[in-house]
Amino acid sequence: MICAKSFGPKARDWWPWPSWFSANLTRDLVAKHPAVTIDGCKQMCAAKMVKQSGGTVTREVAVLDVFRRHKDLKPEGIAELNEAGRRLARVLAEEVAESLDGTGQSVKGASHV
Repeated sequence: MICAKSFGPKARDWWPWPSWFSANLTRDLVAKHPAVTIDGCKQMCAAKMVKQSGGTVTREVAVLDVFRRHKDLKPEGIAELNEAGRRLARVLAEEVAESLDGTGQSVKGASHV
């Protein structure tokens, strides 16, 4: 999940939501800032967690949908991605950034909540 201080032209003030944040700090961040969730499977756990914590999900992105459009970028590994996996992550990040900046189309596989 990614929190952003603002969404608008060139909204680049993002930070990842590390799992080591304390529960209270995480709830405060989620409640105060809109979130973009990026889920690795169709269960959409990141989006569910944000909503259950009282946060607002601005975009939900399913990695599998992005992968379907870029089948040539087959990720391998879990703890450490291979080069194709890193390139797929970069493509996904760029698509999300463009959709938030208003300079590109919405990310296919993302829902605007």
